[in-house]
Amino acid sequence: MKGYLVKMIANQKSLVKKYFQKKNEEWESIYDGNDISSIVIQQREKYVLEFIDKIGLQKGAKILDLGCGAGLTSKKLLERGFDIFGIDVSENMITRAKNNCSNNGFKGRYKFEIGDAENLSFQDNSFDAVISLGLIEYLTYYRWSLQEIFRVIKPRGYLIVTVPNQIRFSYILDPIQSLIIITNLFKPVFMRLVSLLKNHSTLSFFRKFRNRMNRIKKEGKVFKRTLFYPSKFKKLLVDIDYEIIDTVSHGFGPFRILGFSQLLNKKANYILEQYRVRNKTSIIRNMGENYIVLCRKKEENINKYKKRIFSQQKKVSKFFIEEEKRLNSWQKKYSINAVKGYVSFDASKYKNKNVLVLSPHPDDEIIGCGGTLIKLIKSEALVTILQLTDGSQNEVLWNEDDHVKRNSVRLNEARNVADSLRIKELITWEEPDGTLSINQNNRDRLTKIMERIKPELILVPFINDPHPDHYFTSKILVDCLNKVDLNLNKIVILSYEVWSLVPINCYCNIDNEFFQKVNLLYKYVTAMKDTNYIKHSKYLASYQSNKLLSSQILTENYFNLNADEYKIFIDNIG
Repeated sequence: MKGYLVKMIANQKSLVKKYFQKKNEEWESIYDGNDISSIVIQQREKYVLEFIDKIGLQKGAKILDLGCGAGLTSKKLLERGFDIFGIDVSENMITRAKNNCSNNGFKGRYKFEIGDAENLSFQDNSFDAVISLGLIEYLTYYRWSLQEIFRVIKPRGYLIVTVPNQIRFSYILDPIQSLIIITNLFKPVFMRLVSLLKNHSTLSFFRKFRNRMNRIKKEGKVFKRTLFYPSKFKKLLVDIDYEIIDTVSHGFGPFRILGFSQLLNKKANYILEQYRVRNKTSIIRNMGENYIVLCRKKEENINKYKKRIFSQQKKVSKFFIEEEKRLNSWQKKYSINAVKGYVSFDASKYKNKNVLVLSPHPDDEIIGCGGTLIKLIKSEALVTILQLTDGSQNEVLWNEDDHVKRNSVRLNEARNVADSLRIKELITWEEPDGTLSINQNNRDRLTKIMERIKPELILVPFINDPHPDHYFTSKILVDCLNKVDLNLNKIVILSYEVWSLVPINCYCNIDNEFFQKVNLLYKYVTAMKDTNYIKHSKYLASYQSNKLLSSQILTENYFNLNADEYKIFIDNIG
């Protein structure tokens, strides 16, 4: 399966680019076409422009047209008095967009260039609105692209985005597509069955079939085009903190059962579209070919932000409930008593004092204790971050060569984050991701760092974290504590949460630092493409405080021991 993913990620952009380079003339002419597919695309543009008119932007407002194509929609936005920046993957499309908008009246009000929707080069809060027509479905990391769009939109700015509909009416009437939809709906049940029977001989046929399909897919001749369920797409946008304002699902056809008859297909589309418009509560209201969402970037108001997070606790706490069960079982196994009492962390105590942060991978330090680090640096603590591994095993990097994996991408992001934090020092060991171990070299290196820095505070992932690199980071630290020439009673060790919960006895209120933490997570582009660490962090910051502290504050949570106590604690676990 990994081989297929590598091939897909490597080929997706190049295949999409090749397709639109070749089909640029055809895609431009579709806006003048009279066949059913052209009519549906023209309807899509019509509804997008209606949304633009609805939000009432001022003339001169800056709009980003993502996947601008031949610039035909951009031209209509220019005619409305807006300034346009368009990007597209195809050079031919960009050329056509420039030609189509070359009217002298538009001079100086538009710019078109080759661009990547998954790596936007614009500054934060750059645009009053972003439109994205027929783009998201071609992206490998579409969730990350929507977060990048969120970043570049001004507070209270707008996004209008279209995606192809998975439950389109034309599919429901198509036996083959109906089977695909039903299969997707029952996929979780099927995957559970597979996991229960994974070693059973009855699955040999399915394994052979899967392997055969993977070999076919590896050829990489066709790019992936994602279809979206409207409800899941809205949830995705809400998770990124967009506010949904309006939606529309439009266009019906072409229908396979109507064959190649354009007349019948157009007639069916007209009748169903009229019925959808007149009957807002009809069953087909969300079953058009396309799904269009008008949404707004929510403003950075921490009180409103917290209200949203804590109101959603029941919906999002499943992972943390399971993790809490694992923690309780682990504590019982090692006869660790439940912690009583919670102390608020006071960053001001560490003014002009040395702090050492152990981060197994680039991003762990921000996920687990980023808000606390911001507080410490504000209090003039002298913070050193040690990145133990290169983070090269992230799925996003699977198709890259070893030099890029190990020497460029994630460590460069870590340096960027360190510069933004303005820490005293960043140290990188560049151990291969996933191979961290207790050995003499690692012991000696960490011992020298600790004796040079003489930290009074150390932050490290909790020993119960399921990732082996996180576990071994704690074990390496304990080995060093056994030989380092420092007064262990004066060193405080805070074990932080990444993928495990900790038995809290110390917490840090990060209400005032949370948005800064989010901005730092955005700088970890590689990891964020793979996993929404912002979503994980905001619910991690609210779950324990809501449950144990009975308070609606955002916290980073710790198991607090001095170094002597920590050494005994880890030795008892073994």
